[in-house]
Amino acid sequence: MSTRKPIPVAALFMSLVVALAAVGVGYGLWSKTLFIQGSVSAGDLNAVFLNAFTDDDGVVVNAEKEGQDSGPDPMAPGPNPARIPDNLASCTAAVATAEQDLDAEVGIQTAILNIAQGYPSYWCTGWFELSNTGTVPVSLEAVQIPLLGSTASIGRCEAAEFTSVDLNGDGAADIEVCSIGLPAEGKAQIEPGALAPFQLGVATHLLQVDANQGASFAYTVHLLLQQSTEPGPVPTGTVEPEPTPVPTEPVEPTAIPTEPVEPTVEPTLEV
Repeated sequence: MSTRKPIPVAALFMSLVVALAAVGVGYGLWSKTLFIQGSVSAGDLNAVFLNAFTDDDGVVVNAEKEGQDSGPDPMAPGPNPARIPDNLASCTAAVATAEQDLDAEVGIQTAILNIAQGYPSYWCTGWFELSNTGTVPVSLEAVQIPLLGSTASIGRCEAAEFTSVDLNGDGAADIEVCSIGLPAEGKAQIEPGALAPFQLGVATHLLQVDANQGASFAYTVHLLLQQSTEPGPVPTGTVEPEPTPVPTEPVEPTAIPTEPVEPTVEPTLEV
């Protein structure tokens, strides 16, 4: 005969209630998911030609660059070069039309320079105005002439760095060219939407080559623009924080003497 007492019904009922409550706690938690949606918008790198002129086209466009453009031929690279008495050749430059443009980007990325009736020792300086129409700053990395499978960088006229170019591949240089307006050190920076366009001059000098009399030549100058990685200027109105000076020796706090205060005794009331 078993001596185990049966579990009271009330105790069994309460145990079931507690178990069900525990189950409710485990599966009754609410949850909520929050979302962060990210997006990336890339900037645009683009530049266009706004204007083009030379120092021997008979029209003064910029007095600082070609104020003596009144007929006689230049005998040196600009700006405002010395001139010979005669007017034998001419040189013109213009921004290309949409049909002549060599790039399908928005705006015109091509300018055209033409020398007519050139002769040895004749110089023509073409001036080209560039505008950064993109959204990121760019730097003018190099002025180059891709020719016969190689790329030659053009030197600076200011430093008398003339680059000789063989246009017909016969082994003899036909012209020499140089650039004007590039900084002596570093790279030219062109900010997007700049009010003043960047002006670059490219000077062309015909060399003494007898076999080139009556010949016609063509060449292309590339202006290599890249996204600028140089830090930009501090915006106008921005105040640079001054460093907080650190004392070289610790300063002891000054103790202010105080007079002793007599304690106030409150009267007591005896009952």
